[in-house]
Amino acid sequence: MPKRLVFRAASRDDAKAIADHYWEAAGEQIALRFIDALQHTYLSIEKNPLLGSMRYSVVANMPGLRSRRIPRFPYLVFYAVEEERIQVARILHERRDLPAILRPL
Repeated sequence: MPKRLVFRAASRDDAKAIADHYWEAAGEQIALRFIDALQHTYLSIEKNPLLGSMRYSVVANMPGLRSRRIPRFPYLVFYAVEEERIQVARILHERRDLPAILRPL
């Protein structure tokens, strides 16, 4: 049975800001594609949480932190697999200084 996703406030804020950005910069259709791709990524994480990359776990010195790329968009979903749930921490652009942003988590 898949573990339940739990979203930190920062991850919800990230998703809204990214969707709003696409809505304003590229239009409704691209914003909706982003939302669909994000939902697909969430389902993929639920089904196979251990497939996420642990690259940033090492770089940010955060044991257990995993990431999964959102298909067709330059964003990564950062999450941690816990005993009874999966905690989604952030959604960040892949070209940002991710270790610096993630360290305070």
